[in-house]
Order: sequence, then structure tokens, then C-alpha cells
Amino acid sequence: MYSNLKPNQKLVEVREKYKTLREYLIETDNRDFEDIYHEIPLIAYERMSSSVGYNVNKGQEIGICIDGDVNEIFHVLLHELAHCVVDEYTHSEEYWKKFDTLKTIAITLGVYKSIPEESPFCGKHVSDK
Repeated sequence: MYSNLKPNQKLVEVREKYKTLREYLIETDNRDFEDIYHEIPLIAYERMSSSVGYNVNKGQEIGICIDGDVNEIFHVLLHELAHCVVDEYTHSEEYWKKFDTLKTIAITLGVYKSIPEESPFCGKHVSDK
């Protein structure tokens, strides 16, 4: 039996933005981000119990909560992508530099808008502070 399930529209939009970002990184040969040139599978959750996203083995898969707007969801994706391009698993100084660079690139491409103030998202908050 086949079901006629429509894909989640927010996830579709996030994947389109993610594709635009990846294509730009590849076209510009940005070696700082070559570990995310390939498409990483995205797993969507309406709610997550203790976080807004996760990353398995630095890019084997990324799980993201989709209980928010597309920009907030993409913010979480950028956060998780930054974990893929640093050696450590913590939020180190190098991690924050890569995350900020990814956000700047995404803003320049028009696929992300800065979140200057804390915004409720999936039972937590997101922001660019």
C-alpha cells in the first residue's frame, strides 16, 4: 500500500537553502568547509526532548527540530554543520569562528537572516548573540 504523504514544506525549504550553501562552498573551493561539500542526511523532528539538533559522527547525519520558522531551523543546521568542520566536539573558539563564517556566507547568499534577539524554538531559544 502506498501513502500519499506530502513532504514537510519547512524541511523542503531548509534543504533548498542547504543545497545553495553547499554549491557555493564547492564553487568557491572554500577548503575550510570541504568536509561539508557532500550532502549530509537531515532527519527532521517535530519536537526533541533535550536539544534542538544533533550531529552524528561529524556529518553522518544531522537531526534538527522543525518546530519553528525556516530561518530558525536553518540556524540550527548551520550550528550542526559547523561541528562537522572542526576537530573537537565542543563549542571551542575554532568552532565559533566556523559557525560565524557559515552564518556570514549564508547571509550573503540570502538564505539566512541574522537572529539578533533570543527567539523561542523547540522548547529552547536560538539567537546570533
